[in-house]
Formats: sequence, C-alpha cells, structure tokens
Amino acid sequence: AISAVSAGSTAAPLTITVKPTAVGSVRNTAAISIDPAEISPQIHAHQATITTDIVVFADLAITQTASVATIYTEKPFSCTLTVKNLGPSPVSAIPVWDNLPAEVTFVSSTIDPADGVCPPNGNSFSCTITRTLAANDQVTITINVTAAQPGSTVPNTAHVDVPAGVRDVNLANNTSTTSVNILDAPSLAKIVVAPDGKIIGLKDILSLQAHAFDQYNNDITDQVTLNWGVDNHPAGALQ
Repeated sequence: AISAVSAGSTAAPLTITVKPTAVGSVRNTAAISIDPAEISPQIHAHQATITTDIVVFADLAITQTASVATIYTEKPFSCTLTVKNLGPSPVSAIPVWDNLPAEVTFVSSTIDPADGVCPPNGNSFSCTITRTLAANDQVTITINVTAAQPGSTVPNTAHVDVPAGVRDVNLANNTSTTSVNILDAPSLAKIVVAPDGKIIGLKDILSLQAHAFDQYNNDITDQVTLNWGVDNHPAGALQ
C-alpha cells in the first residue's frame, strides 16, 4: 500500500516482480482506489495499462553435409542435417524442411523416434523435432536420395523454422546449403591397346595390353569384358 500523498507530490515507485510461466501477450492494468469523497474530473488517471510480449529466446541453427562431392546418375547418396539449439532457452516443436532439387529423387529419411517425426512426402521433405532441445542440444536427420538427373553443380538448401512463441536471436544460421556434382552414368568411350605399331621379328613374342576408358577418361577396364581379335595378317603368321 502507498501512504497518503500530498497534493502536487509523487509517491515512491511500487515495484512488483513476476516470473513468466507461459509465452504470449500479457496485458496488465494497475489502478488506485478512489476515495468516494474525492471529486476527480480525471477518472482515467487513476489506472494505467501496459502490454508485454513473453517469448522464448533461443538461437536455432542448422548445418548440412553431403556424403559425396561428385556422383553419377542412378547412384544413391545422403544429406545429413544437424539442428542445434545454441540457447539460452529450451525449445520444442521445431519445424525442419528441405525442398529437394529436381536432380535427385527422395528415397527415405531417418531420425531417432525419440527426437521427432519425418512423414514421407517425396522431394518436399519436412520434419518436426518433438523433443525439447535444451541449450547446446542437437538432433541429426539423414535424407537418403538417388541422383536422377545430371547437373554441373546441384545445390540443396535445408531450413529450420522458428516455432511460435520463440524469438530467434540469429536468423542467419537458419539455413544451410551444400552442393553435389551429378554426372551422367559412365559409358565406354574408347579402348586403348599398347604398344601400337611395334616392329618384331619372326618368332618374337608380342605382349599387348588393352585398357577401356569412359567419357570422363576414367579407366574402367575392370568393369568391362574385352574380346580379342586379330585382323589383316598373312595366313600362318600368328599362332
């Protein structure tokens, strides 16, 4: 209670300390009782109202890594997402999403059931982290895909959204992009036989080696079957 205040003076401030128990917009009105005998033309001056938004402060961050840097079409690979709460407050019901590029095809995803759920939805990937993440706690999500179309550099961006009632103090780390070079599947481009054009004498033994190369000039000899044949030689010249 405030003791009597003389006309023209100001009472000492009355401080009330509270502790928030839930997020939301809080409207608080303070009022002073009026002496019935008082004649006051400014009845509105006997109360004051303030509104305070109660939020959770946290810094949600996401990072992403791909299991390969370069891959051929029709081959599988994965992207690993790590979502971390850098604090200071705990956060739950965290949405994570990733619109996968057209150059890949979604296969499956993995997350610890205790951490959240990732319902299958094709290339429009989404998850909800249901477990409450304390400060510096994190969750890992793996997205398994197949390279479907070639592209010189195929970027993929994953996002972590801010749940309602949470004030993210740093939105710059709420996305993460990684790129994978997707190439056409290798095919036989040339066969090189060596030595070529060598001159040998009668009864000499000639040893030849053949190597197969794909369109990227990679040696794929161990992946193909080579059949030998000899053309344009006199009858009885080779045994």
